[in-house]
Amino acid sequence: VEARLGSDASPDISQLLRERTGGNPLFVTSLLDSWLERELLRAENLDIERLTCDVPDTVRDLIEQMLEQLDPSDRDLLAAASAIGQEFSVAAAAAASERSEEDVDARCDALARVGRFVEQAGEELWPDRTLAARYRFGHDLHREVLYDSLRPAQRAAIHRRIGNRVEAAYRDRPREMAAELADHFVRAGDAARAVPSLRLAAEQAVERLAHREALEHVTTALAMIDRVPDGPDRWSEELALESMRGAAYIATRGWSAAEAETAFLRARELAGRLDGTAHLGPTLCRLGTLYVV
Repeated sequence: VEARLGSDASPDISQLLRERTGGNPLFVTSLLDSWLERELLRAENLDIERLTCDVPDTVRDLIEQMLEQLDPSDRDLLAAASAIGQEFSVAAAAAASERSEEDVDARCDALARVGRFVEQAGEELWPDRTLAARYRFGHDLHREVLYDSLRPAQRAAIHRRIGNRVEAAYRDRPREMAAELADHFVRAGDAARAVPSLRLAAEQAVERLAHREALEHVTTALAMIDRVPDGPDRWSEELALESMRGAAYIATRGWSAAEAETAFLRARELAGRLDGTAHLGPTLCRLGTLYVV
């Protein structure tokens, strides 16, 4: 990077190259050349988030040629596992690919032993007492190309199966995996299960004072809530989300944020639909406090 860009190049570029390619010289060179050719590394254009998601055609072609040399069954397995993340559990990969855990472990172990696409990453014990090996993709680029090879309907079905398996394993500890479950159910298009998981993830973010993260979770949940059947259960869920959204806007933009008032007004409307004063009292208190301040 210093040879191409000079000694004052952002250290983020070198770090990102290593993370994306695992240090593979061919991928490093191809990726850096592509970024330079498209002028993505100019100081005024540097967008680390965009570079994190970018897979140039030259690199994609190289990886696809490597994938074509795999047995189709192994390729399908890795594509399903790519929906889990850079690291994955055999238990989750078995659910994703609809194969037995023994078969998935045997195939991943064989691939790892010859250094093809995955490597061993230890093991873990799930709350339901499942003991599963873990593997990781050798390069983030491998995982992205595999994931992109899935058709939209395939992706949705795979994410739903992963979500179901993780949810069952963590049934007694739902908050622990709330963010991961939310991601899978959102990608599966399963609003009825995504919305509660997003709310739990937002609550955890608030506890860490990560209000921007909480706002992202709440916004996603509210964007999906129209797909949930109308009625008291949905109103109660939406009321909790709008209350959290108002508080998050206050925390990130201050008490004069118009979005906070809009959220609390919507919460008041929803509280009015629900029986009794248990919901209406706290909602009016929040709105009143906003106006007083």
